[in-house]
Amino acid sequence: MSAAPLWARVVDPGFLLLLVIALLFAWGVVSPRTAPWGVLFRRVVQPRLAPPTEFEDPRPPRFAQGVGLFVTAVGLLLHLAGVPWALPIAAAMAFVAAFLNAVFGLCLGCQLYLLLQRAGLVGRRRPSAV
Repeated sequence: MSAAPLWARVVDPGFLLLLVIALLFAWGVVSPRTAPWGVLFRRVVQPRLAPPTEFEDPRPPRFAQGVGLFVTAVGLLLHLAGVPWALPIAAAMAFVAAFLNAVFGLCLGCQLYLLLQRAGLVGRRRPSAV
């Protein structure tokens, strides 16, 4: 356990920065249409692109935002509880996932969604017994 008092852990710059990132993840989950990155894309990038011929299923990216929220929230809560290294590990995990998505187009949360979908745990409605 960390020897720092709770107030010191709350005002830690790393905690505050990861809190902002977690809030952005939450915004992306709750209201993806108004989330800052989506608005920036629609207003700045999309007008410069050719019209899309097909659209992506929005569920995997939204699920990925939820995974990011979960990872950062766990890191924040464990940091507040005094668990050493919880904050930088959670931040590093979110950063690595964002890096892979930005540089290689590999969305880890989307891949996790597809895996869970194949297992029948998310995304498909099970037929009701009649």
